[in-house]
Amino acid sequence: MLCPSPHDGSGHANMPKLSNPKANQKPESDEDDEEEEDGDGYEDEDEDGDGDEDGDGGYDSMMKIMVVKMKMAMAMAVAVGAVVVVVVVVMVVVLAVVVVVMLVVAVVTVVAIRVVMVVMEVMAVMAAMVVMVVLVIMVAMVVMAVMPL
Repeated sequence: MLCPSPHDGSGHANMPKLSNPKANQKPESDEDDEEEEDGDGYEDEDEDGDGDEDGDGGYDSMMKIMVVKMKMAMAMAVAVGAVVVVVVVVMVVVLAVVVVVMLVVAVVTVVAIRVVMVVMEVMAVMAAMVVMVVLVIMVAMVVMAVMPL
């Protein structure tokens, strides 16, 4: 026989074994309903002493650890975000101070140039006046020297 028959209990390659069809069914008992206290569907007693009361293989404790890790990650994210916000605010304030300083320097430079120009004009006028006075004195000396003749 090349292919086993599905009726002899050995099963076909693609069919499940039919030797005990009730093997996969869970036994029904009324005692399970009485011991459910927290509503999660599991008995709340540690039968084998491993600290796992509901028999889920430590799923609840793993979930608690994951929740703690998620809370820590969120706290770290908030802390990093706060640091980034503080750094950005400090950078904006520094940039504003630099802009204000540059504006003050520009205004002071313009005012200084105006002052220098006014001073130079005053000095030019004074120099012209001195030159005129010197010329008048020289002319007067020449006139006085020539006058007796």
